[in-house]
Amino acid sequence: MTSKSAVLVSCFNYYDIRIKYIEKFLMAHSFEVTYITSDFNHISKKHYVINRSGTIQVSALPYKKNLSVRRMVSHYFWSKKVFGCIKSIKPSLLFVILPPNSLARNVAKYRMKNKAKLIFDIFDLWPETYPLSKNVMLKFPFFIWKRMRDQYLKVADLVSVECELFENVLGLVNKGIPTKTIYPALDEVSMSVRPKWDNNIVQLAYLGSINNIIDIDTILYLVREIVCFKPVIVHVIGQGERKVEFIGGLQESGAVVEDYGVVFDLAKKKVIFDMCHLGLNIMLPNVCVGLSMKSVEYFRFGLPIINNIPFDTSAMVSTYGAGFNLEPDSITSIARQIAFMKEEEGMAMRKGAISIFIDNMSPSAITKKLEEVIDNCG
Repeated sequence: MTSKSAVLVSCFNYYDIRIKYIEKFLMAHSFEVTYITSDFNHISKKHYVINRSGTIQVSALPYKKNLSVRRMVSHYFWSKKVFGCIKSIKPSLLFVILPPNSLARNVAKYRMKNKAKLIFDIFDLWPETYPLSKNVMLKFPFFIWKRMRDQYLKVADLVSVECELFENVLGLVNKGIPTKTIYPALDEVSMSVRPKWDNNIVQLAYLGSINNIIDIDTILYLVREIVCFKPVIVHVIGQGERKVEFIGGLQESGAVVEDYGVVFDLAKKKVIFDMCHLGLNIMLPNVCVGLSMKSVEYFRFGLPIINNIPFDTSAMVSTYGAGFNLEPDSITSIARQIAFMKEEEGMAMRKGAISIFIDNMSPSAITKKLEEVIDNCG
């Protein structure tokens, strides 16, 4: 490796929404970059191969359940293997995405014995994000899980976080740990075609996993309230263990459902989102999330949102006028506003959504943040 060498680590292969922008930035600043990820897909639960130069796939034990001892064991041994790779490469800069939390100890161990600069990037909070984290039976194991991460954060030269909520929950600034917020990034898409608008019907989008952290009951309540005023179509893009329940509930609530399955094609997504008035961004209230990837995707396509995620997302929606922030006692009122929203109001919200993306999540916005991060690392 050269004197300016970097190793980027992401167990869950956040290449397209994180790593590739950092890689491009560092290479433009004369770093030789190696990317380390696993060979196990966390979503499909299958092994896979990446054919990309500069990428090392470290083998991981397979697991079937996200909350399981086998997953913890898989991450533990994977982290040890990553430590071995880092020792052999001897980088001058480490950018390491957490979770898995077990990675923190191994990387910190390398940092304490070498002169490399270390950036921990907290892209998710586990176990805090898990809805049962307040269950008495889980308090002790979850405490150990958190401690695997927290006790080593002070070793880093800087900790970057995926949203400001994470910094607030972890109290990084109060602990004297240098911190920067770097939102997830996506490439921009063409906005040359004007979205359609239909005053006779309300069209909503749902994008992403249909799992145990989305608030299906609140979504169904909202849909039932809107149906009292106008017909509703919900366009569903995604899969998940609760999909049958979700679609069935929407239909029972009076909505027509268009189910597209998983869609990767950007042009097809744009056609779907251009038909919609708003995107659904509603999670359970006890989930520790300040910004969802589905909201980044909505903003990318200029789609305003119905949102109940606090802190970062709520502030953005309010500041930019990019949709509605939902409170339990405001559902009926907001349903009426959505049903009778005029085209000019909807288009103004779309402009707000695009502005959120350009200012915070576009490649150019991330580049500016990375300049600050690297400068702060000395």
